[in-house]
Amino acid sequence: MYKLDIYNGTQDLTNFYAGAEAKGFYNNHNKTVLIDYIDNHEDATLFLLYYKDNVVGTSVSHSLQQLGILGKDAYRISARTCVINDLVDGERAHAVHNYRHSPMNHWTSQMLTPVCMHYVGIDKPQYISTNTLETGSQSRVHTIWSKIMHDQGYLTDPIELEYKGAFQTFWKVDTKFYMKKLNENMWPETKQALDIFLTKFKKV
Repeated sequence: MYKLDIYNGTQDLTNFYAGAEAKGFYNNHNKTVLIDYIDNHEDATLFLLYYKDNVVGTSVSHSLQQLGILGKDAYRISARTCVINDLVDGERAHAVHNYRHSPMNHWTSQMLTPVCMHYVGIDKPQYISTNTLETGSQSRVHTIWSKIMHDQGYLTDPIELEYKGAFQTFWKVDTKFYMKKLNENMWPETKQALDIFLTKFKKV
């Protein structure tokens, strides 16, 4: 039912772009802002979340080697993350982010962030960045989501840096804690999608 894949240039994202634009996700709504974005980052990977053979979500990981200050082999994960929930039905159709009480009850927490974490390597330094820009839902992510996830132990060590022409707050992901909580709350659909993906794309 759900599937995770890596964008390789052959997948048709037309319906996803239209859905992203309708939802106001302007970091994801066309090729220029999404595909050209990953082309401009070192070691960037675009992950696709499918539901019933339709792309319903995306997330990006890329190297932060240019920054240097965040540690050797550091990666930014969960960039350009969004889910077009209008394209999902069934039991998970109304999954919502209620981070204070159930931070794992969403496709992002269950699938899109973990696939980034596994792919770049659980032991690598991993960061999620937020800012106060209004593009997409960045302002809410910065003012609400990141602080709750920090308070609950998923994110640590916030540091503000100028990056790509804007000030960003980089939150280090406690990957071991995150995976522990995910394993305690994993959807069956998540296990199936991640197992298949990791079998196909496991790095040597």
